[in-house]
Amino acid sequence: MWFLVNGKHKILSAIEAMDNDLFKPRSEEQKVELKNHLQNMINFCYTFVLMGAFTCTLFGVFPFTDSGELKLPLAGWYPFQSQLFVVLYAYQLTQETSLAICNISIDCITVCFLDHMCNHIKILNNQLKHMKEICHDTLEKKKLSLGERIDNKRELQKLMDDLLVKCFDHYTYVLRMKRDVEEIFGMGIFVMFMFDCIALCMTMFQLLIISFKSIQFISIIIYMICITTELMAYCWFGNELLVVSSQVAVAAYESDWTDTPVYFQKNLLMFITITMKPMKVKVVHLNLSVDTFTAIMRTAWSYFAVLRQKYNENT
Repeated sequence: MWFLVNGKHKILSAIEAMDNDLFKPRSEEQKVELKNHLQNMINFCYTFVLMGAFTCTLFGVFPFTDSGELKLPLAGWYPFQSQLFVVLYAYQLTQETSLAICNISIDCITVCFLDHMCNHIKILNNQLKHMKEICHDTLEKKKLSLGERIDNKRELQKLMDDLLVKCFDHYTYVLRMKRDVEEIFGMGIFVMFMFDCIALCMTMFQLLIISFKSIQFISIIIYMICITTELMAYCWFGNELLVVSSQVAVAAYESDWTDTPVYFQKNLLMFITITMKPMKVKVVHLNLSVDTFTAIMRTAWSYFAVLRQKYNENT
């Protein structure tokens, strides 16, 4: 939460920059793709919120169903009389619900930024690949408004020059947003990865000693799904950005540039050279990628295997 509050101004400026005309889709194909991505992200956020709400609900229910005595959701010793059970129960439930709301909110904001960058890189790839067609359509609309008093070849080349500059500005904007995300959320994501790895290990161990018929068992299963989804979301969208950004140079090369002037070809070559390196979202020393997700899950399983072995030796 501290990382979110500390980077509030940068987050607001990044959100305001999204309204720039430079980043709006230029064709129906881009509009449809953008709408589909937005709807998918909304569905993901709703699903994540519902999973968190269900987990918190079961967290508050299992103390009354799994045992015949009053039991707090979080085990511990408190120097209070049993008459204050309701107060402690309400405090723990409120605390866990508040933490869940904060974590889900931060996760959704960060993942939405990652998905937003992926969407813009895909739009950029489409613009580069169909640069000449887009400029030709723009020229046709311009001819309808101005009549035939226009030099088609010269005006088309001018439009392509302008579009290439806009594409470079577009790429620079996404690159700047990636760096802002790393600066604002990087340390928080790294710490979250460490604690999620420990939480996965401990929850898997809890499944060994809890009855599978209990509500607490179901609550732990759903909690594990939430943690895994959280880790997977960061790594998946970070990996998606890496993949689509590696296609920028290819999309630029696939544009119809063969009959363009030499100066345009040199500018395009410079653009390709700059964009050849894919965008990797780094959190401290980790890249957000599927490989990182696999490494975290493997580490959690290794720790769990050690705990299970020690537990079996002592029972």
